[in-house]
Amino acid sequence: MQARKRRDHSPSTENQGKKPCDSWYDYSKSLGSSVDTEDPTIKAEKCYYGLNNLGATCYLNAVLQTLFMTKQFREAVESLKSSSTTFENHLKKLFQKLKRGNAVVENELLRKLGITNNNVQEDAAEYFQKIVNLCDIPRIYHGELKYSTKCQKHGHESEPECSSFVILPLAIESHQSYNVMDGWKQFFKPSVLDGDNQLYCDFCDEKTDTDAECELVSYPEVLTLQLKRFYFDYNYMTYMKNNYKVEIPVELVTQELYKLYAIIEHRGSVKSGHYYTIIKSFQDGNWYHFNDSWVTQVSPKIVDENIITSEHAYMLLYTRRVSGSAESCTDERHKVSGKSNGKNEGEELGENDVATLNKGGHLDVDAARGFQKVDGHKRGPKESVHERNWSTHG
Repeated sequence: MQARKRRDHSPSTENQGKKPCDSWYDYSKSLGSSVDTEDPTIKAEKCYYGLNNLGATCYLNAVLQTLFMTKQFREAVESLKSSSTTFENHLKKLFQKLKRGNAVVENELLRKLGITNNNVQEDAAEYFQKIVNLCDIPRIYHGELKYSTKCQKHGHESEPECSSFVILPLAIESHQSYNVMDGWKQFFKPSVLDGDNQLYCDFCDEKTDTDAECELVSYPEVLTLQLKRFYFDYNYMTYMKNNYKVEIPVELVTQELYKLYAIIEHRGSVKSGHYYTIIKSFQDGNWYHFNDSWVTQVSPKIVDENIITSEHAYMLLYTRRVSGSAESCTDERHKVSGKSNGKNEGEELGENDVATLNKGGHLDVDAARGFQKVDGHKRGPKESVHERNWSTHG
């Protein structure tokens, strides 16, 4: 893939206006404008520090700050022996620096991540998963899906196959309004694979219409969702981004109860843009906006809502609140859809290689078998089901 320098449209860190924001939506839209994004009544002491942008590394900064502000992950990294020369040790050193002041990501850590050009901006979700997979620590972010299929002709059921995941991708299919919980239910929805999508049945010795289901059988401590804003439009044969409003529940009720604690947002188009993250501190309960080297406390009233609305939310992180099934949760197990007819409109990309493989955000035929396609190759069912949503945008 040919590297291309991106334009970093970082939100302004100086706000000239005096009008405070009253909601997350207003706050998110106001970044880079003349609206005062901080509550002037907040005079908090400096307790968190930023990461310097090395050129176009805001995507990495947003991911690293999110990991640093995740209690389970930080404690696991800090518990490692100092003599270690592994990737985790470089991460540990960075976390130690972030406790004392603004820090810079060292070249050795960049090298281990395969980052050779600081002026090329990559996809935050891709590097989030890469960092998690490189760390030999407890599986905080890992969950497990179980795939199963059943032939409609004779009811023959395939042997279930399991696949681990770090990120669950959700397609944004509505032009008007989209709720994350609706996207969750749509992702885990039974489907019929027919027509060109028929699967071969060993029992029938032919391709047949097939019922496909996927069950979430192991819930992670931290649930990470990716809103698929970047996609390939096959009608126009180009790469696009949508900025539809998304309603984000602060509490996500599945068979486990999850509480929102971080949102990684992306402003701009596919051609250019900027990543930042807004995180709730596990230490003092306040929300903070991490924008490269700038860290500011967010007014409590901005996040004092049951539903947060955002046009820029890209990754959502929820921490599990209970160890067993929540009493308020439904007993119904969620299933996966194997098809998608959703299409989005968005901004056109010029000439860059962005791979969005299962364009609807659901599992394709191979994924229904417990496989995924990556760059035309099949990955085994034991590998992550994270759909690589590559881009060189902000």
